[in-house]
Order: sequence, then C-alpha cells, then structure tokens
Amino acid sequence: MSRARGSLVSLVTLAAVGIASPLIAPLSAQASRAAAPAQGAMRPIRMGQDVSGTLAASDPVLTGRGPFHAYRFTARADKRYVISMNAPDFDALVTVVREVGGITDQIASDDDGGGDTNARLRFRPPAAGSYIVVAQSLSEEGRGTYTLRIEETDPPVAPQARDISLGASVQGNITNESSVDDEEGFPFDLYRISGSGQRLRIVMRSGEFDTFLRLTKVTKTGEEEVATDDDGAGGTDSRLTVTLDGTYHLYARPLSNSDRGGYTLSVEEAVPVAVVQRPIRAGQTIEGELSAGDPELDEGGYFHEYVLDASSGDEFRITLRSGEFDSFLRFGTKNGDAFTEISSDDDGGGDLDSQLTARVSSSGRYVIRVSSLGSGSVGPYTLSVERVGR
Repeated sequence: MSRARGSLVSLVTLAAVGIASPLIAPLSAQASRAAAPAQGAMRPIRMGQDVSGTLAASDPVLTGRGPFHAYRFTARADKRYVISMNAPDFDALVTVVREVGGITDQIASDDDGGGDTNARLRFRPPAAGSYIVVAQSLSEEGRGTYTLRIEETDPPVAPQARDISLGASVQGNITNESSVDDEEGFPFDLYRISGSGQRLRIVMRSGEFDTFLRLTKVTKTGEEEVATDDDGAGGTDSRLTVTLDGTYHLYARPLSNSDRGGYTLSVEEAVPVAVVQRPIRAGQTIEGELSAGDPELDEGGYFHEYVLDASSGDEFRITLRSGEFDSFLRFGTKNGDAFTEISSDDDGGGDLDSQLTARVSSSGRYVIRVSSLGSGSVGPYTLSVERVGR
C-alpha cells in the first residue's frame, strides 16, 4: 500500500495529451507517451455515481507507473471525500492532487485500501476548490477496465474513548462499523488510560489479523504520538511498554486497513528488571544474548548495558552484530538510572548491524547500550570495541 499526504512533488505538464494542468509525478518521471487529445483530456465525474473507464496502451504513461486518466472535481472544506477505484485486471492506484501557486500538492494516495488490488482513500480537503483525481495502474504493464467513484460525506464524529486500566483484559472486535481514521483509512477502537509513574505493558493479540498499537498523549492542543508497535509481542501481535505521566489515547487496529476480526487487549504492570552493567574494554569482543527476561526500554525492546572506561581524547569504533534481530546501538553516559545519549546507530555496520565512532572529550565511565531496533526481538549478538584514535 502507498499513501502520502501534503508532500510537494515535481510537475509534468501534459499539454501534448490535452491536459492543460500539471499532474503529479515522481521527481525523475517524464511523460513517456503522448496520446490523442480526446483520450488525455480531463474527464467528467459526478458525486455518488460510478464512472467506468479502460486504461489502454494509447493512454499517457508516467515513468515507474502505468497509464492514467485524470478527473477534476470541486470539493468543499467542510466535507469528507471517499474515492474508490475497482480494477479487476490490474493493481489500481488513485491519487488526489491540487494546484497551489504553480506547484502540484499531493493530498492523498492509495494502492490497495479497497481490498485485494483495489484502491480506496478518504481525505479532508485542506481548502475548498478544484481537485484532480488521477486513476492509474500501479505497474507500468497494467491495462484494463476500472470503475471510479467519489462520495461526499460529513466528517466522522469523533469516537468516544473507552477507559482501560491496569490489570484489565478486554475482548474487542474490528468491524465495518468501527471508527475509521480520517486520513489513513484504518478501522480502530479507541481506549483511554491515565496514570502517573506507573510502568505498563500493553499487549494486543489476534488470530484473525496482524495487529498494530498506537499510543498518543493527550495535551491541551491535541495529541502527541508516544509510541507505536506492530509485532513486538511475537508473530503478528503487538506490545508497548510505557511509563505513564498523564492521560493517553490507545488506538488498537489492524496493520492493514482491509482486515477485520476479533482481538484481545491487556494491560499489566511492567515490573522493572534490574540493569546489570557489564565491563568491556578497547580491543575486546563479547558475545551476549538478549532474552525476554532482560530490562526493557520505554520505547520497547530488551537491552544490555556495558561500561567502558575512557580517557579524554579517546576515540572508539563500536560494532554490534546479530543474525537474529535488527541491532541498535547507543553510546552515552549515566547518572543514577538516567541515561544520556551521546550518539546512536542502526545500520552503520552494514545490513542490519550497527556501528558508530565515538570520541570522548573528558575522562570517565561511558555506557554502551545494546538493543534491537524493534520491541520484542531476542537472540545472540556480538559486541566489539576498537580504539581508533587518542
């Protein structure tokens, strides 16, 4: 699935195909074929009515994507629009753009939000005015018939959050009547959780779909995203670990917006695990293994800590490798339980391995944190420290 919102992209002027207005295209794209003006001209479309079309070899094509047709419609700022493109013969891609000061602004795009290879997107216009729908094949080779439909509806009523607390385990069900994210089109259930200082583990499991959790903190001006997780509980189940400091909204949903089904959501205390600091010195390589009994980061993921004594001006190359998980490496200092990060790395060691170079400005004890990029990952690893300068 492909979605975007509010991104500025380059223009391709398709005057040769009878479209006076520029349309969206990738930065490197160029119109690769000209068609007769009648075939390339803006096509009419009316709200609530199906329009049938056929993408053919004679239609204009943009590099990296297949042939397309363009439709213009007028939108109101106080309305919500749902655009569906069903195509039995190819993978459908539908995009909404508008022209602002000579630049084409991509408002929304969807590949398979309608299920299978059909496209479906929902969007709220940033302003009233004229918009363009580009009905297209996702692949360059796509050809065949399609049906396009634009529906105008009132914006959805904000869902009421259900309270959930420590120790709770609830059964939920994502259905076609569930609340739907207005921008991304995902069905979801909304929960509210509050606390001060409690460290919680939130787990969502389902045997019917790949789960996804999103946690936001409620503020005076709206919501701020705190954490998300896809498969931190193993398999296709999700898990978040968080220390509460206020009121939060928890969005429980499928990873794919076309999935439906039942799930279980549980909230339990995340009992802190004591952090054991292991010594390491320059020139040393250590083998370790992350497991489910290790301490966890607030953002998810088990971790180990190593301490490295250094003198002012020392420079080290630190490498973390694992064949079992996507490694993540942090270097910093610690005061009590508070870790202060100086530098970090994800894939600097090649593939999914991590590597960073750290130069210390003062003598003292420094901390190396070994973890996985995603929460819930475990397995063996190798950590090495080399002195590369002083």
